[in-house]
Amino acid sequence: MAPNTAIHSALENARRDLLDMTARNRLLNTPRRSTRSGRLEITDELSHEVFRHLVLEKRPMSFLPARSEDEVDEEEREQETGLLFQPEEEVAENGLAARHIDDRLQTHLTSEGLQKRLLKLFYDARTFEEEQGVNVLYLALGFVKWYEAEQSDRERHAPLLLIPVVLDRRSANARFRLSYTDDDITTNLSLQARLKSDFGIDLPEVPEVEDLSPDAYFDAVRQAIANQSRWEVLPNDIVLWFFSFSKFLMY
Repeated sequence: MAPNTAIHSALENARRDLLDMTARNRLLNTPRRSTRSGRLEITDELSHEVFRHLVLEKRPMSFLPARSEDEVDEEEREQETGLLFQPEEEVAENGLAARHIDDRLQTHLTSEGLQKRLLKLFYDARTFEEEQGVNVLYLALGFVKWYEAEQSDRERHAPLLLIPVVLDRRSANARFRLSYTDDDITTNLSLQARLKSDFGIDLPEVPEVEDLSPDAYFDAVRQAIANQSRWEVLPNDIVLWFFSFSKFLMY
């Protein structure tokens, strides 16, 4: 092997190591079932509407807890008889349900549980930024469910669009709000490298913000993974958590 070729190969291997290609990397494997995790799962929302609200319109969003048993009124506890259907939810002019176009992100946590989770995310984000000098809090929009091998029964979930965000509140008694930081929305390079090296799949590059449509990007990813059985794009899976991009600049 020529000296220059050997050096180039060594540098490429070193670059790849920076991305951490193991299942410990949340960019390749975000745990979704562990109840002990500090992540916040966002439920029953549409990624393209959240993107529009946070990124395109640059408007902050707050959080909505799940309804606790104490908050469910007696009428809702009554046993159903026959074929009963709940009244149609208010629908906007664009045909979407009101809960999908408002400024509140729905969660599965009670009010107390949600406040505890947001407080921990808030203080941890501040600590990470003080120690590392970078923001590592992201709202992940859309995931690809994938498997490391055809015979594997352990599914992995890798985020597709990572929106850099910040949590803040005006006072100790105010609601937490989530805002887009205006930083770049970059391609998941760890996932891109892993899919290329192990499966020969080219993960599409994330376009510039002004050209980015979440639905179009998810469709492009679907086409890229179409030959992989059991793999799936989950467009409206949304998670607020910490994802480290600290080595991307070196890469």
